[in-house]
Amino acid sequence: MTQATLQCKLEGHTSDINCCAWSPITWSTLTSCSGDRTLRVWDISSEPPKTLSVVPASKYYVNACAYNPSGDLLATASSGDEGIVKLWSTASWTVVGTFTPHNDSARWCTFSPDGNLLATASDDTNVCVFEVGSLKQLSTLTRNSERVNCCLFAPAGWLLVTGSSSGELMLFNVYSTELLKRQMGIHNMGVTALALDPTSLLTAEGGGAVGGAFQQFKIASAGNDSVVKLWTVKCNGNVPNSKSVSLSLDGSLEGHSAAVYSCSYHPTRRLLASGSADKSVLLWNLDTKEKVQKLMAHSRYVIHVSFSPNGNHLVSASNDKTISLWRMKSSGMEECDDEVVASSSNSNALAGMEQQSLLSDVSWSMSDVIGWLEFVTKRQSTVEQSHPDDLRAVERLAVAIQQVSAVADKHGAGTEDLKCPITCELMRDPVLAADGYSYERTAITAWFSKGRRTSPVTNLPLTNTLLLPNRALKTIIEKNKRQTGT
Repeated sequence: MTQATLQCKLEGHTSDINCCAWSPITWSTLTSCSGDRTLRVWDISSEPPKTLSVVPASKYYVNACAYNPSGDLLATASSGDEGIVKLWSTASWTVVGTFTPHNDSARWCTFSPDGNLLATASDDTNVCVFEVGSLKQLSTLTRNSERVNCCLFAPAGWLLVTGSSSGELMLFNVYSTELLKRQMGIHNMGVTALALDPTSLLTAEGGGAVGGAFQQFKIASAGNDSVVKLWTVKCNGNVPNSKSVSLSLDGSLEGHSAAVYSCSYHPTRRLLASGSADKSVLLWNLDTKEKVQKLMAHSRYVIHVSFSPNGNHLVSASNDKTISLWRMKSSGMEECDDEVVASSSNSNALAGMEQQSLLSDVSWSMSDVIGWLEFVTKRQSTVEQSHPDDLRAVERLAVAIQQVSAVADKHGAGTEDLKCPITCELMRDPVLAADGYSYERTAITAWFSKGRRTSPVTNLPLTNTLLLPNRALKTIIEKNKRQTGT
């Protein structure tokens, strides 16, 4: 069972803390935005966590912030008549782009999975979509009748889900602006937040092409009615239209006594966190739809919750002007280099190996790794029955170890082993694809955005387009750079 324990409080903001965003590259970096008109950048790896930067961000409340997938840009959405949206360079914390598409406060901002698009939601009832590279507006989605509080991109990138104060969910094609699906009465007092289930992407069958087909993905919606609802979105066929796109309710999570303002999925486990005006954070088992833990650390409303990209931490932010940093720990699980990995104490899954982090031993030969992978495959049913929550972590670890050991087997491999198969350049942000190979994130997302559903290396069909950060390989690349002075 996964449990959260309070590690510490982050203090420094002088007004409501409205949103937090984790860096997708440096997982120990957290950025928060506040009614005090600033951004604060935190380093949670230090003891105690420290403030790296305080950035004056707006003349008004800063309502939301979001990193792009490569982590070099951060978007902010602010209150005020113009609803200003800004793009910030995270290297210098200077503004590199400004948008004023709305005539009222901007409530939310989010990037597409490939980072090429930015969507903003506003009190003016509109959602605007921009091309990040050109800083030009691509489209305006105008079918909402009340203010839009939240939005998220589907994995394919062309589909956007919006939630509004009218209690409706809407699904749009951001390129054609066509309204593909409208679900009324989702939350009878308004939709406050949306979240995408990353674990549902492991079985998705879809590409990133405009109008490309996909099988399904799962989302959660939170509302002022104190309920979190779970949904499956499906699209059948290659041409998206109102008949091919469906939205079905999977269940409801009821346990809060006041409005739910935020929800977040754990990146690898069947776990969801929700934050509420009742001052609590609840953790939910998504398989049983039961509450597994109640966290109380705030004196006022909990406005935001989010898990770190590696799942080791959870933050809750409140209008009590504080952020609570929670450490996530599961029985039989260990943390190592910002990765959650299975411990040898997990039954017989690791066949009596010494109790240590597998990723810490990069001296394994490839035959050792292959033997271990074969063992895990044979014992998969046993692991699933004994430790169903750990299976996905085991599967992820198997791929990661295969990648790391392929490099480590060469005893400090040359730079050729650390280059992206697509660009033939040293990787900066390596990610694992379904074919078991690592690629530069921008290169493989560009590959998918052209409608390709095959491996760039083997040319065989891919089962999905899920990309997982390869932190272990990135560590090796950075070590290589230090050793070679490149």
